[in-house]
Amino acid sequence: LCMYQSKKTGKYYVFANSKAGEVVQWELFPDSGLISGKIVRRLKLSTQVEGMAADDENAFLFVGEEDVSIRRFNAEPDMPPGDFFLPGSSALENENIGFDIEGLAVYSIPEGEGYLIASSQGNDSYAVFDRKPPHGYLGSFRITDGKYTDGAERTDGLEVTSAKR
Repeated sequence: LCMYQSKKTGKYYVFANSKAGEVVQWELFPDSGLISGKIVRRLKLSTQVEGMAADDENAFLFVGEEDVSIRRFNAEPDMPPGDFFLPGSSALENENIGFDIEGLAVYSIPEGEGYLIASSQGNDSYAVFDRKPPHGYLGSFRITDGKYTDGAERTDGLEVTSAKR
């Protein structure tokens, strides 16, 4: 599950996925003091979907397809999906990624700059991609036991922030 706010319309959306490879986009709206929703689009992938992250500024939805790759779609419901595989996001083409691809998160920097980070569960690492197309692979890192942190292994979910305190 992830949320998206359209810069074009200001509307809010939720993307929900299933193990059957379906991604459903819901539009959210106020309704008598509550929040209601309606389905505005369905995407069908051929295998199990895992983590997702929406990039509000660039209007992208990133979807981790567990044993395949990371895919990018247009997040606006009135646009064609624009299915695109991120280069270097598959263990078949990048030795630094170990299936399963699980959590995804966008690290936002102004002007659409920043990073897409993916947890690579099969080798306990995190792959970093350019947030802007063509979303090139930039490198990987691991979080290991240290003086102030515990190690991170078998990560499913993932979140990052670029907010300053």
